[in-house]
Parts: sequence; structure tokens; C-alpha cells
Amino acid sequence: MLGSGEKHGADAMRFMQENLARSYTVQTNDGAETVHTLTSPRKVVFPGERRRRTTYRFDFADQHVVPESVEAAAASTFFCLDSRSMTRALRIATILGLTPRLSRLHPETFASVMSSLPLGSDRYSLLVSVKDGASGQTVQAGVSGRGEAHATGVITGMIGHRLHQGRIPTGVHHLEEVVAFDELIEELTGEGITVHIGGNRAHNTRQNAFERASLGRTFERARELP
Repeated sequence: MLGSGEKHGADAMRFMQENLARSYTVQTNDGAETVHTLTSPRKVVFPGERRRRTTYRFDFADQHVVPESVEAAAASTFFCLDSRSMTRALRIATILGLTPRLSRLHPETFASVMSSLPLGSDRYSLLVSVKDGASGQTVQAGVSGRGEAHATGVITGMIGHRLHQGRIPTGVHHLEEVVAFDELIEELTGEGITVHIGGNRAHNTRQNAFERASLGRTFERARELP
């Protein structure tokens, strides 16, 4: 969930615009499948919220990376804005076939239109749900806060600092390959970002010990993959 009231940068707005009418391929339990942006509605209760929100497919990179980085059989990313009205408007535009027109607008025009709508806030939330295909057990974790750009900067700064210290070997790496799970939680919470594990905040260690251990094992297993 992204904050529709936050002032996003030009590249972020361009990315959203370019992907409004996009078709792309994801890995499912039945193999590769071609899907379309802003389709396949899914109800989600985000961390820190009680009411369900309707989310839709969007072509974020993680769903393409995760099947390879942690050998997951399937991965999909769903998206919504914190303004339910704005999310609904994008869905209606998709149904009416208007998103190709929106994607062809001049980027500055698109950004101006989106920023002029006084809907939403700077709140963001992310939920990750992992299901074990063998046992059917599901564990969840997520983050929430205000200012998605700040959260992105925290992660970027953390990796930059480790690169400067020489703590990351030469080569191309995924985040989970160079940062331990507990280190990541500590870094995020230290910057005022709320971390939720199994529906609870990360510091409630007794309540979410199983979820934290399970996610930690998944995170660490990814670091050990060739």
C-alpha cells in the first residue's frame, strides 16, 4: 500500500504510469502465467489496520526475483493506494480501457494530475506472506509507517554504509544475501519504521517467536543459496 498523498519523485511517477496498462509474466504453482496490471483483486488486511483493502496486481520487481533468489515455486505482488477512492478509480479506468491512454500521457501531465488530487496521505504498508507448500503453514511479516521514500532511503543507506565499510563482497547480491534478518529489523525499527511479525510488532518476542524464527530461517536459507 502506497500513500497517494505523498509527494513521489518523477521516476516513481513515471514507473507507475508506464506500468498502468502492462501485461507481464509471473511464476505460479501451475507454471509461468501472463497477467495484467490492476486485475485479480485480492482482499488484504495490512499491518496496523483492521479493515480489509482490495489490492490488484502490479509489475513490481520482487515477484520476478523471489522465485530465483529463494527458490520459491510462485510469487506475486499486489498493490493499492491508501486512498480507497483512488484505488477504485484506477480499477475502473482499467475496466473501461482507459489505462493505455493514461500511460501515453506526457509524464509531467500525468504527475500533475495525480498530485492535484487531494486524496490520501503519506502512509504506507507492506505485507509479506510466505506459505510452505508441504505443510500448508503460512507466516507473515510486514512494515508500516509514514513516508515511503524515507523507508526506501533507509534501506539504500544501510546497504551503502556496508559497501563503504567493505562488508559486502564484490558481485551482484540480493538484500537477504548480505544482511541478516535480525540486523534488518534492528535497522528499520531504529529509524522509526514499525515492523510487524505474525500480526504483532517485532519487539513482542514471546508472542511472535515462531513467526520470527520461521521467517529468519527462510531469510538465512536464501543467503546460503548459490
